Amino acid sequence: MERLPSPTAFVLSGGGSLGAIQVGMLRALYERDIKPDLIVATSVGAINGAFVASRPQTMATADDLAALWRDARRRLVFPAGLCGGLLGLLGARSHLVPESGLRRIVSRHAGRDRLEELATPLHVVAVDVVSGEEQLLSTGPVVDAVMASAAIPALLPPVAWGDRALMDGAIANNTPISHAVRLGARTIYVLPTGHACALQRPPASALGMALHALSLLTHSRLISDIEFYSGARTKLVVLPPPCPLAVTPIDFGHSGELVERALNHGLVVRSATFSAIMSTGEQLDAESRTWIARLGVRSPDREAAIEELRILLLRAARFEIRRRLAASPHLRGGDYDDLAHQSANDALVAILAKLGDFRGDSRFTTWAYKFALLEAAVKIRRRAWQGRELPLEAESWTSMADQRSQPHQEVETKQELAVLRSAIESKLSPHQREVLVAVALGGVPIDVLAERLNTTRGALYKTIHDARRKLRAEFAQRDAEVEQYTEPGTTR
Repeated sequence: MERLPSPTAFVLSGGGSLGAIQVGMLRALYERDIKPDLIVATSVGAINGAFVASRPQTMATADDLAALWRDARRRLVFPAGLCGGLLGLLGARSHLVPESGLRRIVSRHAGRDRLEELATPLHVVAVDVVSGEEQLLSTGPVVDAVMASAAIPALLPPVAWGDRALMDGAIANNTPISHAVRLGARTIYVLPTGHACALQRPPASALGMALHALSLLTHSRLISDIEFYSGARTKLVVLPPPCPLAVTPIDFGHSGELVERALNHGLVVRSATFSAIMSTGEQLDAESRTWIARLGVRSPDREAAIEELRILLLRAARFEIRRRLAASPHLRGGDYDDLAHQSANDALVAILAKLGDFRGDSRFTTWAYKFALLEAAVKIRRRAWQGRELPLEAESWTSMADQRSQPHQEVETKQELAVLRSAIESKLSPHQREVLVAVALGGVPIDVLAERLNTTRGALYKTIHDARRKLRAEFAQRDAEVEQYTEPGTTR
């Protein structure tokens, strides 16, 4: 294999659970005796980077990292609790899940205490919470640096670094090619995690949706950076992530599969443009091109194509409704085929309106099926709540507590819940209380609640926003009173 100019950098991008893909890429590089002089990484790439930077750059190290990923589970990485999530939603905390799970994993495998002690220099990217400026961390505590680079905003707490508070570097620079260039790298191997390019339906959880959306937002930055930095002075070698891929950044149940797919897919591709890196996502397959052409406004075959598409959407909607009915015995017995037809028709209207948004990241039919599945899910969810009494009053606040918490944490949680309940009862209007309790505690879908209260989703979102603002002000005043009470020299 041709030897490229030194120094050589590995750039590892962020991507949540898709970071497992980088294990196969690293092994593919080590198999070819390609080793970095420095590593530049962001978010989950920083976690992988810290692991390999503290160890020999060998296939055995990649295998050890693969074993770690195969054991990864979401509950170990993001041990979310209902109480913490609600307190974060209402502004009592700055995050939805604790950092303890991820910090424990990073601490156990970091290998060294400080960045400057690592066998291979590691530079990780984070973002200043206040200014939004990128921060390249090259010295200092390894664990804190990695945690800062991976601190997904609103999900994980910011990390204190000197007089700054830092969060996930993916917000500003998910694939930090620019920093590798500034650090003097002449050859840069880029290890992107890609994104879920073949999802059958949107992520079901708020956490999953947040990470999936972040992976989509960072995709365009990768495109422009590759095009900008490819040139005579810098050699870019990009390892393409697997596609089609139906695993979201929050899904840690397929880590072993992702490792194996990346190993089998780990052929190094040298590229100067994005189209040569991920041509799968930019060049339409023949079937998709045919669909787009036939559905065009001026196509003589448009009506026939629309009817064919409607039949496909109806099939997808029926499948989704049957799947959801199987998991909800109390819904059986009704005529749900009408819901399937409604779902297919609404999906068809949405697809025709958004036809220009199709970019070929998956087959056209896969992209279209998502609309039908989403419409069917919404309609069956509404039917599930039809005739049911909505929970508009909180009956059991203690059920929100995390049963796995320690005694001192349980006491603190009960105190916070008592303050929260008092604030809800004293500061919110009756309508605000009803909406907040129904959505936050009762789990009532916002569209169902809007229909039941004879209002709009927008009006309910505004109600929740106003309620949050009042509760946040109440918590801020409480914190100020506590600080004044505990200030040295303050009399009781």
